[in-house]
Amino acid sequence: MDLGATLCTRKNPSCNECPIHAGCSALAGNRVAELPTPRLRKKIPVRKCYMLVLRNSKDSFYLENRPPVGLWGGLWSFPEFEQKGQLFDWCETRKIYGSHLSWLTERRHTFSHFHLDYTPMLAYQKKTNLKVMESQRILWYNLRRDNRYGLPAPVSRLLEQLSTEEDKYG
Repeated sequence: MDLGATLCTRKNPSCNECPIHAGCSALAGNRVAELPTPRLRKKIPVRKCYMLVLRNSKDSFYLENRPPVGLWGGLWSFPEFEQKGQLFDWCETRKIYGSHLSWLTERRHTFSHFHLDYTPMLAYQKKTNLKVMESQRILWYNLRRDNRYGLPAPVSRLLEQLSTEEDKYG
């Protein structure tokens, strides 16, 4: 019988029912409330990134197909950058300028082995000068029309939120 799982529990010990209570050091030392000690939780590392949420005048979002291996392998996601400067450089080379940019609230997505803190930046592109048909790795995704593409949970949640906000205000 596994006493720790049935009788000698941390929150509700049943010392009177325990067949070995006479030799229990926790009971003898009046330390039943302290033992067993909780297992120390391993600190989960945190990774940070910035995501560009680029929306065009047709209410579609620019997504890139992630490499087949690695984080979110093969799924469609917003362009992701380790540093703000990389995001701004990407925008500048594609002629997406600051007047159309706004930072959204930082968010957290938790994986089994790390937390991902990501800060989305919303950008509006009036002219769709980003050619996506040249490659099968990028596309303009419309939440109302496209549902055949696999999206990571944070991307899907953010798209749903932006769509809901658009319905309320626009």
